[in-house]
Parts: sequence; structure tokens; C-alpha cells
Amino acid sequence: IPEYSANNVIHIEDQVCDDNNYRKIICKREYTSWAKVFYYIIKEPLMYDYYWIIEDDVYLNSNKISEILQNCDNVDDDLLYAGWYKDYSKGDNWVHWKWNMQHYEKENLKGSLNPIVRLSYKMITLIEYGRNMRQRFVWLEVMFASIVSKYNLKKQSIKNEEIDVVALYKNSVLNKKAKSVVMKE
Repeated sequence: IPEYSANNVIHIEDQVCDDNNYRKIICKREYTSWAKVFYYIIKEPLMYDYYWIIEDDVYLNSNKISEILQNCDNVDDDLLYAGWYKDYSKGDNWVHWKWNMQHYEKENLKGSLNPIVRLSYKMITLIEYGRNMRQRFVWLEVMFASIVSKYNLKKQSIKNEEIDVVALYKNSVLNKKAKSVVMKE
């Protein structure tokens, strides 16, 4: 339950996600903000052309983020991402491949890092279609990129010197080594 209350703060109970099979999208935790955001987008009668989703551990410089997002206004790709994108290749031991091989043909098995993404409404509907078919999500880092490949959607990396994705570093927190990051003002 959030400590902060406002009209634009939305809280979705874990039980709501459990009752509707909105769970296990990114990690071993049953209920995450990713599952809840998709529940909200699908269940609310809002229809936008695009949805920005930014993970809760992303630092946003308020002086720069609006400009960065506005620069994407005229881009019609289904997936914009600030991170990496990769294809499955035999012998690649990334654990997410084996956890998700049953959901996509090998030629469509792709991965992407998604701390900041913009998804088209078409992409959202295909995510929901897949969730309905399986009665669960597919691992987030595989799901977005594989859907793009399977349905021949358009994708593009968000390239901007003001975006610094710490998870890309070999010595990032994800790799259990400390890194000091200086944020640009």
C-alpha cells in the first residue's frame, strides 16, 4: 500500500493480480509493478497510441526527460527501448532462453533490456493476447523482443547521451559489483 496518496497514484492489490493471472513477468516474485501496469492498461478503458513504461529504479533528470520523450513523438515503432537487444543463438547460456523456449520458435526468440520502453497499443494487445493464451506472462526480457520478431513489428533503440543504463555495465549492480554513477544535470 503506497505511503503517498494522490489522484494519479494507483495501487493494485496482489490478490487482484493473482485472481486474473497477472504475475511472474520478470522474476521469481509473483507480483511486480510490471504485471500490475499491464493489468491496469488492459482493464482501464484508456486507449493511447503509445505507452511509456519506466522502471521504478530509473533515475530521471527532470530537466532532460521531457525533451527525450518528445523526441520520440514522431517515431511510429512498436517498441522503443533504452538498453540492448539480442537474438537467440545456440550455445548462448543466458538463463532466460531456456526458461522461455517453449513460448517462441527459435527464429523469433529474442531478448531486450527494458528499463525505459515505449510500447504501441498494438504491442500491448499482442502482450495481452499471449498472456491470455498461456494464462501467464513470458519473462519480460524475452517477451517484448520476441513479440516484435514474431509479428514483424518495428523496434528502435532510444539513443541519447543523457540516458545512462547502469545495467549495461559489466560491473553493474546486476553483476554484484559496486559502480558509482555520476548523473548529468
